[in-house]
Amino acid sequence: MTNELRADAKQFLDRAFVSEQREGNDGTASEYWLAVSETLSWVAERV
Repeated sequence: MTNELRADAKQFLDRAFVSEQREGNDGTASEYWLAVSETLSWVAERV
């Protein structure tokens, strides 16, 4: 379970990076994906 959560967190972190690279990005999409990634990482540490 922990490894799955960490893999999901990495996927969302990658998604944040990609959304940050898009032209016209105002930062809200990448902030959202970073928050999702951080939340999953936090949960993975406590499971």
